[in-house]
Amino acid sequence: MADERLPRREDLEIGKVLSALADPHRRHVVRTLIAEAAGTERARTSFGLPVREATSPLHFRVPGEAGLL
Repeated sequence: MADERLPRREDLEIGKVLSALADPHRRHVVRTLIAEAAGTERARTSFGLPVREATSPLHFRVPGEAGLL
């Protein structure tokens, strides 16, 4: 059964997806979450991103807006 919170594959915009995955920190977030069990919740700080606290939300917002999270 599909997760209704996520967009359908045909509704994803390839430009947004590629832009979201262009940054290595965002790829790390997406790869890490893919490896987790479905429904696992994590705090932003648990990813160990080497970025300032003010920049951290961007690395979650962009993939989320692209439909990857």
